[in-house]
Parts: sequence; C-alpha cells; structure tokens
Amino acid sequence: MLKKALFAACFGMAATSANAAIIISEDFESGPGVFTLNGNALLNTSADYVQCCGTPNDTSNTFVTFGRGNAASGSLATSFDTMLGQLYSVTFNFSALGQGTEPLTFNAGGQSFIFNPVANNNLAFQSGGFSFLGTGGTTNFNVTSAGLNNVDAIVDNITVSNAVPEPATWAMMLLGFGFVGVAMRRRRDENQNKLRLRFSA
Repeated sequence: MLKKALFAACFGMAATSANAAIIISEDFESGPGVFTLNGNALLNTSADYVQCCGTPNDTSNTFVTFGRGNAASGSLATSFDTMLGQLYSVTFNFSALGQGTEPLTFNAGGQSFIFNPVANNNLAFQSGGFSFLGTGGTTNFNVTSAGLNNVDAIVDNITVSNAVPEPATWAMMLLGFGFVGVAMRRRRDENQNKLRLRFSA
C-alpha cells in the first residue's frame, strides 16, 4: 500500500514538470512570427551593420532593432492567454549598436521590466529574463525602447513559458501525498497493535 501511495505522489510531481509549456519561442530567422512590428521596430541582420557600425560576430543572425539610428522608436507586440495568478517566465537576448545605452521596456500583463543594453560594435548579446503573473484571459506583451539618438537597442530569441503546475496538477500532487499520509498512519497503527499484542502475551 505504501509503495502504491509513494508512486501516486511521484506521479503527481512528474506531472508538474510535464505541464511546463513553451508559449512563445521566436528567433526571428523566418520573420516576426507571432509578433507585430510597429513604427521603427524592424527586422535586421548583423550584415546590415557591417559597413556602418563595426564587425558583428555573426553576420547571418536576424534580430529586431529599435529606433533605426536617429529615428523614433517602435514596438514589438503580441498577446496570448494566461491563467490568473500563474507564474510565467520570459527569457531573451539583448544588445545595442551605436553609442551609449538605450533602455528596453518589456510589458507583460500590465507589469513592466526595464533592461539597459550597452552599445558595442561587435554585437555581443547579453541574456535577460524576468517572471510575471498571469492576468487571466488574453495578456498583452510588448517591447519598446526609449528611442534615443545615436543608438539602436536590439532584441532576439524571445521565449515565454509557464513553469508552474496547473490547478489539476496541484490536486493530483495533494492526492498523492494524502495517500502517503494515510498509508504511513495505517502502518504506524499496525505497529502499535503488534506491540500491544506482544506485551499482552
């Protein structure tokens, strides 16, 4: 009985990791994908910057740039369904070309997160990420830059995932641990009964 209960609990924990799902995974190599590009948020390749701004490490990479030199900024936007109160994870790469730094603001379900890429002429990327709580229903997600002169912020490889089990998974886990508790209590009672019989004999 105890082995079966432990199996049920382990099954619940295994289901927890299985329910972590990728919602968005976009590297922009085949276009904007699920994202809409607005204003001067544009798809560019590293090769576009070789003559003007330096020598990128990888001239075949495609990414999104914000501002296009001294032009006004734009935005990168999409939407997806989230569960109210569930934790979601966002990861991405970011960089900048030109001079100085240009803040990038990520908005997810009304929650804002700011990152500050520093311009470098070899297009070395940094890794960024944050977590946000689902709002329930359709959640808007967008990225904007400050639109500063002489610097372009860059974003690539955006991934959004939910890493927290859904309510059904929590219920399965609690049920499994409940079985473990019942089995352990039954075993304890059986051991106590054996002791009583031994002393009474």
